[in-house]
Amino acid sequence: MPINKEPYRRGRHAVHAVKYHFVWCPKRRASVLKGAVANRLEEVLHEVADEHEWEINSLAIRPDHVHLFVQADTRHAPYQVIHRFKGTSAHVLRDEFD
Repeated sequence: MPINKEPYRRGRHAVHAVKYHFVWCPKRRASVLKGAVANRLEEVLHEVADEHEWEINSLAIRPDHVHLFVQADTRHAPYQVIHRFKGTSAHVLRDEFD
């Protein structure tokens, strides 16, 4: 994914740079985000970002937690952004790896 050199995004009526740092853990902080699961999680997170025109600035998947630094737009509240990432990834990973 190309890195956006422009620090601000421009809309019809706004100029903004909304960035969020999200951290979340699997249930009971289980070390399940390894190997194929971690690779698929990364793919799913990038698919969600592309679908909503968000830019992932940094992504670190550890066995027991995920760090996601994402640039979104002003149309989406933080709870909506993380809901899309966590909800979609949980659904896909459960279907494929359970």
